[in-house]
Order: sequence, then C-alpha cells, then structure tokens
Amino acid sequence: MKLKFDGFFGKKNDSCVNMPKINKGSINIDHGGCFDKPSISVTVPHITTDNEAVSKLIAKEHTYTFKF
Repeated sequence: MKLKFDGFFGKKNDSCVNMPKINKGSINIDHGGCFDKPSISVTVPHITTDNEAVSKLIAKEHTYTFKF
C-alpha cells in the first residue's frame, strides 16, 4: 500500500494565532520647516502582532504628538 503525502509537508496554512511582538517605542522630532510648527511624536512601548493593520492601529493609539 502506497500513501500519498503530496502537499502535506509543504507550506503551512496561516494560523489564526497572531504572535505578539514588543515595540520598544520611539521619539521623532519634526523641525517643521518653513511653514509648519515644530512637533515631537512619542510612541510609548507596547505589544503588537503579526497583522500589519492591527499593528498600525495599536501604534496610532500609543503615539502622542506635542506641537509647539
């Protein structure tokens, strides 16, 4: 008896589990140029996932901008 395992050991399907990642945070300084006001954006440390859309939403919720 011969068994066929075609595709069994190939690429794995995307799992429904998103692995968490730690974002260490950042500080960005925008000098503003000629016509804009200077600002500082601070992203506090937070946990993100493999899903890029969710990660962007989480980063947006953890970013604070201070305009001068």
